[in-house]
Amino acid sequence: MYKRSGSLVRLARIDLSYATCIRQVLASGVTVGNVTKYSPTTSKHQRIVGAADCDIVLDDVPRDTPELFSVALARGLVTPAGDRIAYISQDGKVTIPSEIR
Repeated sequence: MYKRSGSLVRLARIDLSYATCIRQVLASGVTVGNVTKYSPTTSKHQRIVGAADCDIVLDDVPRDTPELFSVALARGLVTPAGDRIAYISQDGKVTIPSEIR
């Protein structure tokens, strides 16, 4: 089931601007946001869904990426189960919890 608001489509756990995922809630409850600059419309959608306020924020995501889990997994930010691995502070420092080092 989905709701469409202009070119913003909200699926159960994924928000898409056109065909590009801009926010995803993983099964673990971790939220992943895409803040890549594509167009003014997509930037508006990213603000609406709070992409910059997610647990994990991704940049430089290719256009038409249908979900963000695989991007976060490839970048080593989540486990295959969708649990967050790295914590990034406001100053850009990356912290990896000791239990998974």
